[in-house]
Amino acid sequence: MPELAGALHYNADELFPIAEVLQLLRFAELKGGDIRLLPAANRYALADVDERKQLFAQHLLSFVPLVAHIRRVLDDRPTHTAPARRFRDLSLIHI
Repeated sequence: MPELAGALHYNADELFPIAEVLQLLRFAELKGGDIRLLPAANRYALADVDERKQLFAQHLLSFVPLVAHIRRVLDDRPTHTAPARRFRDLSLIHI
């Protein structure tokens, strides 16, 4: 990551949160201070805007349980709405 940080004119510490999110979404793997892009990241980079949106949504729903839960709750309701406080309370538990 230090080489990437230098190329982007960032401090390596500034890139770490981004790298963690990429790992959480299974777009990258962190190991020993190095970041390796996974095949999904390559697909994302080569995709058009609509394909990127679909891939990001798919990974968000698959790898972030709170997001999947919110989606299920909204899908189960005829109005596809729910009080925001319901999810705010849950988000505090998952932080």
